[in-house]
Amino acid sequence: MQEVDISRLPDELRAQLAEDYQSGCWKWLGKRTKTGYGYIGLGLKHFGIAEIHAHRLIYRLLMGAIEHNHALHHWCHNKRCCNPAHLLPMTNGEHSRWHGERIRRIKETYGRD
Repeated sequence: MQEVDISRLPDELRAQLAEDYQSGCWKWLGKRTKTGYGYIGLGLKHFGIAEIHAHRLIYRLLMGAIEHNHALHHWCHNKRCCNPAHLLPMTNGEHSRWHGERIRRIKETYGRD
């Protein structure tokens, strides 16, 4: 796993993160969507950009651009995590298939529909 230096982030973003030294997650402390992902309001609703997911912004700042039609998969399964070392870029299709397979395995294991 690649080490990423949290100190490279602007103070305003770092203030919204809590490092979990046991898991390595950088937990977002700010606003969250209804589905649990951290987000930052941009105040640009007029331009069609009202908010951005915190993990995507932090990934861009520390790791570079995210390819078009790509998702960032949280391999730690923590939607609040913004640590780029825990985020795996993959196509939207790959991401959907991965989650579909994971749900299928959970249902098989626990017998839930």
